[in-house]
Amino acid sequence: PSISFTTKASLRDVPLFLGVARNDKEREMGLSYQKELAFNQGLLFLFEDTIPHSIWMKRMNFPIDVLWLSDTGTILYVKEAFSPDSYPEIV
Repeated sequence: PSISFTTKASLRDVPLFLGVARNDKEREMGLSYQKELAFNQGLLFLFEDTIPHSIWMKRMNFPIDVLWLSDTGTILYVKEAFSPDSYPEIV
């Protein structure tokens, strides 16, 4: 699966290029099967509601940092170096 990293954002003055997962199918696939991810790339999961949502590392090939954001963009929680070996753990 190919993700288009075309949405621009920044985090602490670091420019980011994000793919966007807007629906259940895209969110379930996430970054599964990706071979690598550049330092300034990521995947933004958009939800229709503001309830807490979980993430897993199913079919992942590398660890990632996961940030949960409020609807205003404030960082609420960070899971650093979330490992593919952690599956089926859900955070």
